[in-house]
Amino acid sequence: MVQVLPFGAEDLAHTRFAISPIGHLVHGMHNGPCSRSSPRRQRWWSTARRAVPVNGRSLVELVNLGCRSVPAFLLPSSPAEQPRFEPTLDDELDLLAATPLDRIRAELLPRSGAGGSLPRVAQELLDGQSRALRRMVQVVRDVFKSCMSDDWPDIRRRLHRDLNHRAHVMMVNGTGAVLQTLHPTITWESGHLLYTVPDQPPVGSTANQGFVLKPCAFGSSSIHPVTAPGHPPVLIYPCREDGADRLGRGGGDSLSVLLGAGRARALRAIDGGCSTAELARRLYVGPPTASAHAVVLRSAGLITTERDGQRVRHEVTLLGSGLLAANPGGNSMDS
Repeated sequence: MVQVLPFGAEDLAHTRFAISPIGHLVHGMHNGPCSRSSPRRQRWWSTARRAVPVNGRSLVELVNLGCRSVPAFLLPSSPAEQPRFEPTLDDELDLLAATPLDRIRAELLPRSGAGGSLPRVAQELLDGQSRALRRMVQVVRDVFKSCMSDDWPDIRRRLHRDLNHRAHVMMVNGTGAVLQTLHPTITWESGHLLYTVPDQPPVGSTANQGFVLKPCAFGSSSIHPVTAPGHPPVLIYPCREDGADRLGRGGGDSLSVLLGAGRARALRAIDGGCSTAELARRLYVGPPTASAHAVVLRSAGLITTERDGQRVRHEVTLLGSGLLAANPGGNSMDS
């Protein structure tokens, strides 16, 4: 069934991209229809499942409780007032730990009537035990370390290649055109988003917040809208395959040719976020030189800078991330 969602200019203006480490762990463990039809996910899980620690079995059970879709609280998303393009694992674990127990109970209650006994962790969360949430956060950390930490750099590079393509489409044709590249079932026209999500209810309303668009390296056959009170709506879409492996290939370091060796090293060093002092340490230069690099990169739209108390923090923008993904050669820490 085709769902029709009002999606006007305000939504387009607030639509942004993000990458989720925990989201990939959860989708990799999920045995739903979309995951089962993904050869990439099947290959990963056939090996990763053997590395699940003993305490991680409860998380696998929780992820697959009801099986059709993942409990939404296990897909942490930054609040609209604190947007993060690429949160770290620790960032997402903090968001998960802050999830209201009322929300968790509301999402688990419909699954509790699916038949059979509930996993212990699910029952404890339904009972409102805060220690169960703390324990689950630690389990997520342990499972990620055991099952995904070695694979995450390669997955992350693939996601950045996808975002590099979307950024190009956005710069040339606008956000509306990007929406239509995410999946064959998505169409944006006349201020409405039309999409098909098998066996899922309509997403409802974005409340003029747009979507946080999240590419999924394990997806293949469907899109997944996720809504939660107090958070911007999320639309998870399959990471593209066509031409991805051709991006970034070629001799030499093209980024150094484009930006200059020093600024190319600085952009790579900022990837993942850092302060000016941290950037200076990573580059083995003085703070004034690091600050000068940051000023130029910020002026070019490749990084953003925000003040955090007495410090400033630099983050790579979508444009900067696309350049890094398309030019993986070189390493700021090795030069």
